[in-house]
Amino acid sequence: MLETGLIVGCGLAALVLVWRRWMAAGLRCQRRLRAVRRLRLGRMLVALGVDPRRYAALVPAEVIARHQGRCRGCRCTGACERWLRDPRRRLDAPRFCPNYPSLVRCAAHFALATRRRRRGAVGRPL
Repeated sequence: MLETGLIVGCGLAALVLVWRRWMAAGLRCQRRLRAVRRLRLGRMLVALGVDPRRYAALVPAEVIARHQGRCRGCRCTGACERWLRDPRRRLDAPRFCPNYPSLVRCAAHFALATRRRRRGAVGRPL
């Protein structure tokens, strides 16, 4: 009887730990997403075909912090705003954006992972 209680107790403790880690990861992802959406970076992600929620969940925090820092310190805010407002923006790449090369790699990675998932393979994380 005591052994069964001990096993059940350990199992519940493990379950609580897993649940807490899962909840903490979700909260971190939500904070990253809010931070990204406050900047033009969020609109740039959408314009380049990257889902901001997947970006916040899958891209490492250090990379997101680098993207945010470049976005905050960018000197091309006028060009960025014009490009984001232009409905024909898909015709020319935003080469003025210091995050552009990295964001294009994110978009390509997410597209590849989506195609692999549709075929049943598992995509590699960034």
